Amino acid sequence: MLCEHGADLETRDLTGSTALQHAAAQGRANCTQVLIKFGAALNSKDKIGKTALIKACSTKKRKASDVVKILCKEGAFVDIKSNKGKTALIYATKRGYKDIVQMLLKYGASTELRDNEGLKAIQHAKKDKHFDIVELLKPKVIDEEAERKKLRCFGCCPCCWPVKDPDDV
Repeated sequence: MLCEHGADLETRDLTGSTALQHAAAQGRANCTQVLIKFGAALNSKDKIGKTALIKACSTKKRKASDVVKILCKEGAFVDIKSNKGKTALIYATKRGYKDIVQMLLKYGASTELRDNEGLKAIQHAKKDKHFDIVELLKPKVIDEEAERKKLRCFGCCPCCWPVKDPDDV
């Protein structure tokens, strides 16, 4: 293979895509593993800001879940955004790839990030009628909101004070 003979793994085509990005977009798990083994950059972006992970999550190839798993295990950043502000989670949601959405959540993908249109993954799921994914994202969204509130407030502001009954005053 060319990798064994020192091929430049970061050579790009006219779209700015690398060999790893092409392998990911085609759902080629074995090729993805080999390219990573030989040092392909996991998080490099093409001209429109897509990484290998984003390409795997936005491809029409259903076998991309194996590639997503490899990329996540190897440390690909799950919350990187494309030039449109979309994360891998948003792309997988828009495609209706429930298994990939579950995997991205397992690897820590945020449900709170918004794209350039101001939409979160759950809003895309609703808009595209992927109701199984809506249900999957709902608990995560609630958990993240609760965690944010915990980090922000320690009972020192009115939002945390108990509501008083007007009759008790």
